[in-house]
Amino acid sequence: MVVSLINDEYFAQQSGTIPRNINFAIKVNTRAFLDTNNIDYLQTNHKKQLSVAHIVEKAQAFMGAIECFDSKLLR
Repeated sequence: MVVSLINDEYFAQQSGTIPRNINFAIKVNTRAFLDTNNIDYLQTNHKKQLSVAHIVEKAQAFMGAIECFDSKLLR
């Protein structure tokens, strides 16, 4: 999933208001992506439910940021 935030300053200049809680995401079928790109992964069938904090801690080890922007927003 790729997540982005709106450019608050540009939005405010264009609309006269400050945006609140505007984010963008692209849904990805992770398993299909990994299979298509021949990436090995381990799949488990845990019955134990993990806390949100534990999931975040585990995810931080393999998360990264991707930034994409429209050149019009840089003016």
